[in-house]
Amino acid sequence: MHNPVRRVSTLALGVAVLIGLGTAASMAAPTTTIQFWEPFAQYSDVYAKLVAAFEKAHPDISVHYTGMENSAYRAAVKSALAAKAGPDIITTVPGRTGMDFFADVGDLVDLTTYYKKFDWTAKYPNWVVDNVTYTTKSGHKGMWVVPTHVAPVYLFYDPQLFAERHWKVPTTLDDFLGYCKTARAAGLIPLSLGNGSGGYMAVEYASYLLNQTAGDAKVNALVNGKSSWTDPDIIKGVDVLLRLEKGGCFESGVDSLNMDASLALWMAGKAGMAYEGDWFFGVVKEQTPPLYARMRLMPGQRINMNGPWKPTSALGDSLAITSYSKNKEAAIAWLDFMASETGQLIWMHDAGRVIAWTALVTKQNGASAVQEEDVKLLQAGSALDLNYVLWPETYNALEKALQNVLNESQTPAQAMASVQTVDQQQWDQKNH
Repeated sequence: MHNPVRRVSTLALGVAVLIGLGTAASMAAPTTTIQFWEPFAQYSDVYAKLVAAFEKAHPDISVHYTGMENSAYRAAVKSALAAKAGPDIITTVPGRTGMDFFADVGDLVDLTTYYKKFDWTAKYPNWVVDNVTYTTKSGHKGMWVVPTHVAPVYLFYDPQLFAERHWKVPTTLDDFLGYCKTARAAGLIPLSLGNGSGGYMAVEYASYLLNQTAGDAKVNALVNGKSSWTDPDIIKGVDVLLRLEKGGCFESGVDSLNMDASLALWMAGKAGMAYEGDWFFGVVKEQTPPLYARMRLMPGQRINMNGPWKPTSALGDSLAITSYSKNKEAAIAWLDFMASETGQLIWMHDAGRVIAWTALVTKQNGASAVQEEDVKLLQAGSALDLNYVLWPETYNALEKALQNVLNESQTPAQAMASVQTVDQQQWDQKNH
């Protein structure tokens, strides 16, 4: 689809897109301009469409969108907010290193009043509402962001590939290790996991395993200081990660592929499964439409269960208004549009994401089969993604501990004991 006329300028921070509709003769000049920063410049075309639709409905407001590379975005936001300045709207993720931190230091506007005014709460599942709600260190309970989409992470497989090779979908850990051996013998990478550019996906995949071996309730207690990293079920999850690596389930190790290489192998049919989130839907849909049409979530998603299981997920691209905005009401209008059916469906169709208003993810609204599967698994709620909810020091300790386990310089029990020591230090400092 042809985009509206755009004026594009390259900034040191990233790519800024300013959208205008109509002609000078037919359109009154906007009276308010809001600045919106976001860390995924690859979505600039999607936001171009969103901004155009918003400005058509709100001709008195102009949205100046700046998309940046993630590390540049983090640095820019940190610098701007420290100076009590910056954009009207930022993107963040609920959790200690994102929304919670900004709320604690007073950088965000509490949106509770607007959740009631616009009835945003009714649009989202309860677990989403719980994730946007946070009580600051000063005791201020508020709702701090409006989510655009959820970011569940799953094992994906190609049913056609499995049928052609007469493979059964694994349902236990032993089954999965057997599948890895069979796929390896057939010249395929059993599980494509993109972690080579850093520890992010290792911690992500550890979240997935820990939620299976310990259950989401125990993991939730863990990240809130009410359980221990030395719990046998937690140690068991780390041991499973080691067994999968030693069983040849990854390319040549958990860290051997970056995310681009992992995705390329999956799209080329060189991997039997992929561990990914909904962020890769758009790329697969665009570059390999037949694969996108037939790929599915691995049935059950269970390879080693201890009780009820929920998918690991976070809220991606959640929008917050900074306390330093001089155009708060205009910024609220943008958030309300992004939470609307129009905004959500553009995001689902053009970005390929699983939107936060999950009730809209239906075949009738143009959702793909795999998007619908995603939402069905989320109906029971979501388990915590450890990437966003740990103390930064605990996260770093966990990342190091996982590497020590994988290179066998520490046993899983020893590694988790070291994480517990660091985590306990953080809770002791918080409580005193």
